[in-house]
Amino acid sequence: MTDGCSLWFGSRSGKFWQTMPCSEVAVLAEFAIENLWRQLGDCWRYARYRMTQIRPLTSDDQEQLWNWFHIALWDPPPAGLRPREVLQNPGVRIYVENWGQPGDVGVIAMLDGTDIGACWMRLLPAGVGLASVDEHTPQLGIALLPEHQHKGHGSRLMLAAFVAAGSAGYRQVSLTVHPENPAIALYERCGFRKIGERNTYDLMVAAVP
Repeated sequence: MTDGCSLWFGSRSGKFWQTMPCSEVAVLAEFAIENLWRQLGDCWRYARYRMTQIRPLTSDDQEQLWNWFHIALWDPPPAGLRPREVLQNPGVRIYVENWGQPGDVGVIAMLDGTDIGACWMRLLPAGVGLASVDEHTPQLGIALLPEHQHKGHGSRLMLAAFVAAGSAGYRQVSLTVHPENPAIALYERCGFRKIGERNTYDLMVAAVP
């Protein structure tokens, strides 16, 4: 009797389990990894060694999302975090308030069962939001708790967010970043390119593989 393995398939038309010989599952997994390797280059090569787990960002994570969003509002040293009251600004809170609306896409990185960061994106009307490109491109944010930054977890988080964005039908994502923010290296590694400036911030766009 041949041992069987279950594989989770997903597409825009639905998701389902399928059982097949484990040898075939291994071949499919190897093909998927190789395909991602080719498409994401350095971002994938850097992320694949990190042992973070990924789960969806849901409306139940709203309070944590506010915390991560606060961290994401980066200013160059010696400035620290902005006053938390800035999150009440209508032009700021639009990116994460009432999370779980149609079109919202987000993932959370976990390490040893603990949530350590998130990457999220929201589609806003054209012209709304600092990283607005058009009515089809969601605006992305990403943040890790300070003690987990600069350890490679961001690449894994970004990779998972790209996968989720593709499943949602998005073709590209955008963001803005302070030109002195060291996270630019991560963004470029994961395929973002600068296409302009917005209020002294770099406007960057990446295609979704």
